[in-house]
Amino acid sequence: MLVGNAANTYTMPGIASAASLAAQVGPTNFVTTDSSGNLAASPFGPASFASAASVAALGTQVAGLQAGLSALNQYAIDSRREARQGIAGAMAMATAPLPSAPGRLTYIANGATFRGEFAAGGSIAYRLDTAHPLALTGGASIAGGGNIGVRAGIMGEL
Repeated sequence: MLVGNAANTYTMPGIASAASLAAQVGPTNFVTTDSSGNLAASPFGPASFASAASVAALGTQVAGLQAGLSALNQYAIDSRREARQGIAGAMAMATAPLPSAPGRLTYIANGATFRGEFAAGGSIAYRLDTAHPLALTGGASIAGGGNIGVRAGIMGEL
């Protein structure tokens, strides 16, 4: 059936009526046209699109992903800062030299910085009265964020 030509416009007031809507049975599709004016029903219709509830649920999921990404980013920042503080703390904890005689104690105090993080540390060594020089050692450091490191050991000379 051919109706009109390219110069015509068409008005169908009944198409938007409740009666037309009630007459439809089953899924509905969109009507498409080509440049020649040929009409066809598309393979998809209003039911093909997401419902308001599914769009809202998707928005909630996106918000959850954004929150998770933000938390992961903060974790990376905190981890990097803690690693730098640990490096500064390790640098600040030097070993005290072997005391010159039994019963003597030596000490050392240091400060250190690594990529903007600061630490202070100190160590002691106490020489025992043994046949071969032997000393007990200990040290501690404190870095930013209240990160504290301690160590203990022995040193000697053969």
